[in-house]
Amino acid sequence: MEREVVEVLSRAASQEPSVFKLAERQLKAWETHRGFYPSLFAAYTNCSLELNVRWQAILYLKNGIDRYWRKSAPHALSEDEKAALRSQLLLCLNEPIKQLATQVAVLIARIARQDCPHDWPALLPTLIGGVRSTDPAVQNGSLFAFKHVTSALASKRLAAGRKVFHQLTENVFDFMLTLWSHHCETVFGLVNGRTVEFSQLSISLENARMSLKVLRLLFVNGFEDFSNREGPQSFISQLIERTAPYLELRSQLRDTHDAKSLVEKTLILFTKVLLDGQSGNVTEFIPFLKQSLDYAAHFAFNEAFSGLLFERFLVNCLVLMKNILDCDHYRPPKDKNEAPPNPLVIQAFQVKLAYFNYSSLVDLCHRLVTRYLPLTQEELDDWDCNPEDFAIQETGEAWKYSLRPCVEALFVSLFSEFRLSLCSTLVDMIKQVEGEISPTDSQAVLIKEAVYNAAGLVCYDLSEDFDYNELFSNHLIRDLGNRNPSLKIVRRRIIWLMGQWVGVNMSIDLRPMLYKALVTCLDPNEDLVTRLTATMSLQDAVDEYEFRTEQFLPFLESTSALLFQLLHEVEECETKMHVLRSFSLLIERVGPEIRPYSDALIHYLPELWEKSADHNLLRTNIVCTLRYLVQALGVTSVQLYPLVLPIIQYGTDLDQPAHVYLLDDALDLWHVLLLFSPRLTPEILHLFGRMSLLLELGSERLRVCLRIITSYVLLGPSDFVQTYFDILLPHFVSLLRNVKDEGIVVLMQITDDLVCSLPDVVPSLFKPLLKNVLANLFGDVSRTSSATITNYLCLVGRLLLQNVTVFSELISELATGLHRESTLVLTTLLDLWLSRFESMVQLKHRKLTGLAMSSLLTSGISGVLEQFPAIIDVCNTALHSVHRCDESGRVYDALLVRTPDEDEDEDDESDGTEEYVRRVKLKAADPVHTIVLRDYFKTKMERLQSEIGQVQFDSLMQTIDTETTQQLNAFLNA
Repeated sequence: MEREVVEVLSRAASQEPSVFKLAERQLKAWETHRGFYPSLFAAYTNCSLELNVRWQAILYLKNGIDRYWRKSAPHALSEDEKAALRSQLLLCLNEPIKQLATQVAVLIARIARQDCPHDWPALLPTLIGGVRSTDPAVQNGSLFAFKHVTSALASKRLAAGRKVFHQLTENVFDFMLTLWSHHCETVFGLVNGRTVEFSQLSISLENARMSLKVLRLLFVNGFEDFSNREGPQSFISQLIERTAPYLELRSQLRDTHDAKSLVEKTLILFTKVLLDGQSGNVTEFIPFLKQSLDYAAHFAFNEAFSGLLFERFLVNCLVLMKNILDCDHYRPPKDKNEAPPNPLVIQAFQVKLAYFNYSSLVDLCHRLVTRYLPLTQEELDDWDCNPEDFAIQETGEAWKYSLRPCVEALFVSLFSEFRLSLCSTLVDMIKQVEGEISPTDSQAVLIKEAVYNAAGLVCYDLSEDFDYNELFSNHLIRDLGNRNPSLKIVRRRIIWLMGQWVGVNMSIDLRPMLYKALVTCLDPNEDLVTRLTATMSLQDAVDEYEFRTEQFLPFLESTSALLFQLLHEVEECETKMHVLRSFSLLIERVGPEIRPYSDALIHYLPELWEKSADHNLLRTNIVCTLRYLVQALGVTSVQLYPLVLPIIQYGTDLDQPAHVYLLDDALDLWHVLLLFSPRLTPEILHLFGRMSLLLELGSERLRVCLRIITSYVLLGPSDFVQTYFDILLPHFVSLLRNVKDEGIVVLMQITDDLVCSLPDVVPSLFKPLLKNVLANLFGDVSRTSSATITNYLCLVGRLLLQNVTVFSELISELATGLHRESTLVLTTLLDLWLSRFESMVQLKHRKLTGLAMSSLLTSGISGVLEQFPAIIDVCNTALHSVHRCDESGRVYDALLVRTPDEDEDEDDESDGTEEYVRRVKLKAADPVHTIVLRDYFKTKMERLQSEIGQVQFDSLMQTIDTETTQQLNAFLNA
């Protein structure tokens, strides 16, 4: 088979699609054939073959091992094939081609994860023997493979796997520590020689780094407790001691040397050992806390190393310090009732207190602010060359990788942990820089900007000890007025600082001064970075709890114009998104007040939409802006329809790849457009055609889809039902079966609106849905919520009240389906209905039930009068619930006037919209709000008396208990 495999592998390495696809199919077919994987291995070891063929062979072998090595896998490799592969792989540790050596190492590691040590006892001794070999190729390959094997075994999380790795650590940690020390000594021996052979240096550096990687895995994952072990303690001590020599070595190497890159990777690995050890073994790492803090501070804040450091190493040192500060395990419990803390926790807390004493805290604060927070020349150059990129920098997790975000995050953690000690220090620093400075003193300018940065970063912790209002009124406003170009970084920082403090403890009376300052910094003559920063502060200012629209109105016109001009000027997609978000938030907060100033933006958005075809996130922001514009413009938003309707259609088109980004916002825009639409236009009606696919998506989008359907029902029920009945009915029936109780309640409310709007049409059209509702009431209702059953019953009551014919037909059809008498079905329904009446808490539900029961009395449906006492009892309770007495003693129906109870289920989102007006009109036509229950009940009782005769009526009345009769007579005659 070997020859055939080689031939197919050769074709699989071809550049011709028709050739390699056929070869891939053949290789796929051979995956489960015996002898295939030994043939692949033979092809890999055949050095006479082309590299691409050998590469294909080792890759297919690796992928097959993943799928078929486990004993339980279908078509698993036979044991003899496995044994042969294991023994042959150990002969390949001297692979000279790096890419192939990597695949061999990975392949060995993946097998080791399954078989080591029980089924492959020779692996670790062979690798360790190879590491000790004098052959550089074997030594390097063995060490490389050993690193991958260690990583694979460290990833096992079950107890048995952890035990194996702990045993491995016990056996090899000291050996690996000695090996690492040997390679480090070799490195420095080469450097200290008269001439440096850089190729040999690179090999030694790589061996040292690979040994360190193994030690890192063993140190972090291999000990149940390394806090009192001599080996780990010696490892950390050596690591700390070797950092400075490695930094010195880095400074001696030119940037073009591979050795310099290896030194940097090794130094980064030093810090990762400490970082991983602290985060992965929080309690066990406590004995190393002081060493780690000393290590981080020694290199980060020692002037002697300032020229030797590089960013990633420095960042990791600062992150190490931050992680120790933030770790909750190093703080005693605040609650005195909690169990006494672990003595090691007390030890950690004492280490922190001893290290971060007052003098060291003050020193750290000064060093962070004056050494690391000032803008560097590189950042200033970036400011001038790429102002948009400089201004719009998303932080997120950047503090783990970039210096400035890391310094700022460390400063915040330090201040949060030791606020009482540091507040006075920072306040003093602020007072030292709040005076006027010379624009020519670049150092003073940088320090002032850095101090104001610090004051903004910790504004919440600083608020109780610092009078920001005094700084704002007497210093910030003054400095902001100095337009000297050399002070632009201070002006930019001041406007940022204003945004940070506006929601902390800034006086309400000072807000107009802030808004004026924002307008000043948005001026086109101002530096672009400052203008963009002002948009961030504008977001903070208007998105604040105590924002008052009336205070902002004098600045609204100028702010809108300046924001629009800035939006038009900036070029980067992300920058446009940022400015547009600020504009959107402003529109949302000021609402209709934006109308006089929105024309420019309205005319620009179509152009921006077209230009952003390749930027879906920007388009998402455009959709959000349109939603707020529609809300703000209200009924006049019809002018946006030529833009908005195609955007909604595009954003809800599931065939468009962009719907992944736009769908949620497009649905919100669609709903808001319906809320404010004055009428149902053909274009809006046509838009609903894509709702069928959207309803099938389910999840959270179902909620907004049901809101959209509700809005259509209220906007134009007749045209809507006539056009889309065939879409609505099957989806409503499906939803009734599949959604949770909350969704069913909304669905019943929509159907209730439909029946109320079109009582002569909807019940007949939606009979299958109504039949399912009735059927649900005859099923197991023990797991159905009370609210759902109430809504079921109220929909049945609506049907009975407004279309008794369909109600009677449904009862007959249901009886046929249940193989019961119609009278028995009606009796069962009434029993459930009457038993649930007391759980109806909303007055409109009680009144609807009272009206429905009153109507039922004269419906002529068989079996109704058998329930006469229960029906009268419910009607009596409903009458007393719904009616009130005024001051003169006159009885009135409470639901004929507006009460808080009437709107308990109203969505506040519709308040003040056109839809709210439509809802009010629907209520005006609703019997629940137009018919006096007492009069209706009295009329129905008189009609019943006339239809059945006085004798039978008197007989029915005698079935009612005396107390109910007295209450009813007193109420009706009042």
